[in-house]
Amino acid sequence: MVTILCPHCEEEIELEDDASGEFACPFCEGEFEWNMEPETVSARGASTGSGTAPTGGGIPPIDPMAWVGHGLSIFMFIFVIICLGSGSLYSVTASVSAEGQTVDLIDVSYGVNDYSGTEFISPVSSTYVDEIAEMEAERAEWCEWFPDECSTYLVKEIEIIESWNTAGNYLGFFAIIALLSSIAVVMFRLILMLDLMETVVLNEQMYVTSTYAKTFLPFFTGGCLLIGMILFMILSPGATLYEGLLNEAFPSAELSSGFGMVVWLSLLLSIGYSVFSIFEMNVE
Repeated sequence: MVTILCPHCEEEIELEDDASGEFACPFCEGEFEWNMEPETVSARGASTGSGTAPTGGGIPPIDPMAWVGHGLSIFMFIFVIICLGSGSLYSVTASVSAEGQTVDLIDVSYGVNDYSGTEFISPVSSTYVDEIAEMEAERAEWCEWFPDECSTYLVKEIEIIESWNTAGNYLGFFAIIALLSSIAVVMFRLILMLDLMETVVLNEQMYVTSTYAKTFLPFFTGGCLLIGMILFMILSPGATLYEGLLNEAFPSAELSSGFGMVVWLSLLLSIGYSVFSIFEMNVE
């Protein structure tokens, strides 16, 4: 037997040596605990008894805002991949009407690393690097045969393709960083979801790191995509490659050009993703 003092009335009470749990004092009827293991508070704020292993038992209730955040993060990851692989970031079309018929002269689309389409009914497709190398080789051969015209032959065309290559390189660089960041966001959200389901148990440091990363990395993802796309729009030369040619050969041709839907969506989503992250952070 063990003798203890009641925490309420300080009368002596005898208990068994291995007794544990909640007891009522026989003198004052005050309740007290004895020989119980203290509960520890996890990083999630939920109390768990020490030595008790978590058991996954389905998905606990999750705020709808969190589900929206999970879905948007996955969508951003997929969308960045689409931006990197899209071949229609910018398009140029030109047509001419003759005798009541419309003939398409040019229909070319530009992507991050290459372009493709048709020019004067002939299919064209090449990467910027290959096109620059081919045009440089052609210019070198021309300069060998006609030195007097070397200073102007294909110089402007090469500069235009180089501008497309530079614009694509900047976009590709920032889009890849945005892709890696979006992967990290999805992974941290998954880790926090598994922790909430008690499939895994995070220590306090890992929990705080995952929470901060999930909260602030979306700003980095959206910012990189936004910067990359703005630089692409600024550095891309547009339809200047065809304007002079059409004015000389087909002055009546109707030329139209512009950035594709992917470009405008990327601007909208990169800003919207950051705004949603601020809103989600305030709700939490």
